[in-house]
Amino acid sequence: MFRVVLCLLASAALAVPLASAAAPSLVRSEPLALAPGMSGTLALVGNDLATPTSLWTSIPGGNAQAVGGPSANRTEFRLNVPADVPVGLVGLRLATDGGVSNLRLLMIDDLATIRDRG
Repeated sequence: MFRVVLCLLASAALAVPLASAAAPSLVRSEPLALAPGMSGTLALVGNDLATPTSLWTSIPGGNAQAVGGPSANRTEFRLNVPADVPVGLVGLRLATDGGVSNLRLLMIDDLATIRDRG
């Protein structure tokens, strides 16, 4: 009987930290595209974004620094795109204290991006 109680207590103790640390979930990024050779502020919108630790990108030679204060649903990074990065899609994943987010795609485009207001 003592072993059963001990196992139940150990299981409960292990489950509490797992339940309190939710992995982030990205819904969208703004803007949807950045140009080669430029740097811009990238806003990430989603859930459980309050404790960002880093932003991973598949941009060769690119780097990202957190800017501003994050909230539970939004965080911002300054993203530098080297001039020699080819036009195409790159991946983004946000790491927080709760884990790593889903993959979001960002377009690297040498054409101007205009937001649709309609």
